[in-house]
Amino acid sequence: MNSEEDEFNRIEREASLRKAAVKSAVGKGFTLGITKHIESNITFTTSAGKEVMRIDKNGVKINPDFSLDEAAQHVINALDAYVRGLVQAEREACAKVCDDYEVPEQILGVHPDYIEGKLMALHQAAAAIRARGNT
Repeated sequence: MNSEEDEFNRIEREASLRKAAVKSAVGKGFTLGITKHIESNITFTTSAGKEVMRIDKNGVKINPDFSLDEAAQHVINALDAYVRGLVQAEREACAKVCDDYEVPEQILGVHPDYIEGKLMALHQAAAAIRARGNT
C-alpha cells in the first residue's frame, strides 16, 4: 500500500470506531449532534430522553430540574460509557486485524509447522485482546 491508501484506511477506521462508540453510548445518556460543520452540540439526557445538559456554541446549559451534583454525575456516567465504547471498539478492531491477517499457505524454505504455529499465535492474540474486555 502507498501512503495515500494507508491514510485513507486510517481515516476510515477512525470513523468506524467513532460510529461504534457513539452507538454504544446512545441510550446511556450521551448524544453528539452535528448539524453543520459550524453548529455542533453535545447533549446529555436521561434514559427517558430528558435533557440534563447541553454544550453548544452559546455555552453550557444545565436543566434546572437537576442539581449541579446530579447533572455532573450524569455527565460523568455518560462519558464513562462513551469511553468504554471507544475502548471496546478499538479492542475489537485490533483483534479483527489478527483474525484477518493472511498467512501464505506455503513459504519457500519454511517448515509447514511454522505456518500453522503462526496462525495459532494470531488466533491466540485475537482471543487475548478480546479477553481484556472481560476483566
